[in-house]
Amino acid sequence: MAYKIEIEPNASNDFIDACNYYNSLPINTENLIYQFTNEFNNALNTLSINPFYAKRYKDYRALAFKKFPYIIFYCVDEVNKLVTIYALFNTHQNPDKFPQ
Repeated sequence: MAYKIEIEPNASNDFIDACNYYNSLPINTENLIYQFTNEFNNALNTLSINPFYAKRYKDYRALAFKKFPYIIFYCVDEVNKLVTIYALFNTHQNPDKFPQ
């Protein structure tokens, strides 16, 4: 059975910020945003099938993007078959901003 995905408002804001950043670049941003959105959706699909990736801190898990410098931080509720996305972290940011 597939896990349901729930995206918290902070993670949604992180996604919007990332899209705005790629939109602000002076190169073919439409293609970049499409690729970024596609990779995000692929990651969500992967998590809905198998959410048991590396634990990073307590119950928080992480899944890194393949082509973009981002990591999705999430928790898994096995009883309710729910994956809650808490943050989309840009790995090029200051490490002190790393979600705790």
